[in-house]
Parts: sequence; structure tokens; C-alpha cells
Amino acid sequence: AALIQRIALILMYVDAYIAIPRARVQGTAEIGTLMLGCICIFLSILVKNKTFSIAAWTIAAISENLVYVLHHIGFDHSHLVPLNIDHC
Repeated sequence: AALIQRIALILMYVDAYIAIPRARVQGTAEIGTLMLGCICIFLSILVKNKTFSIAAWTIAAISENLVYVLHHIGFDHSHLVPLNIDHC
């Protein structure tokens, strides 16, 4: 379910990336982070090792949260676009 949710978010951000030029800076960071999370979660499904799965999920969680915080602290707020399902 977590993988499907992240794929749906990526598709939503790609749609906003194409439709809203101002959202491209924000979309690039969000899409990249979610793709990294998808790769980690997908690998944890493929590799049947409990330690690897815990590490992959931890990398996904830390990267998503860290990039989200740094992205919103470091950017000028005029570049941020409140993206939600209504934009798609």
C-alpha cells in the first residue's frame, strides 16, 4: 500500500509539474524524493531479508522527511505551491 500511495503522489506531482510552471522547482525535489522512497520500498519487497527491509524503510522515511523539511526551510516561499488533489 505504501508503494502504491507513493506512485500515486508521483503521478500527481508530475501532472502539476507539467501544468504549473511555478511548481517545477518544488516538483523536482518532491518527485525525486518519492522515487527514492519507491525504489527503497520496492527493493525491500524483492529482497527477503528482514535487516535489509528495515534499512530500506528507514532510508525511505529519513530521506522523505529530511528533504521535505530542508525543502520548505531553504526555499523562498514565493516558489512553493500548495499541491493537492484539486490541482490535478
